[in-house]
Amino acid sequence: MPVMSGHEQSVWQALLERDGSFSYRTHQLPALPLLNSQQEIIGVLEFTNPRDNEGKICEFSAHMQKMLQALSQLAGATLQGYFGQKNERTKVSVNYDNREKQVE
Repeated sequence: MPVMSGHEQSVWQALLERDGSFSYRTHQLPALPLLNSQQEIIGVLEFTNPRDNEGKICEFSAHMQKMLQALSQLAGATLQGYFGQKNERTKVSVNYDNREKQVE
């Protein structure tokens, strides 16, 4: 087992705490950077546990990965436009309490 740095351990601890809070189990967690026009990271999109048509957790397909990369490029451009040329950061999160209502 590889040795993790203190930062890596705190990231995994936060993930485990989040999973515990929502009775959830993260199996996959790809994260894509949101880049501005100067190719600087201004945010991150995280994706967890893709599901197939039967609702079972599956792998991220090559097609899905390309689609998510395109989405991260659009999100980066949108975020840069929202902030103008400022180098501000924000955290956007999903309210899991209302997630089921939002999906309906």
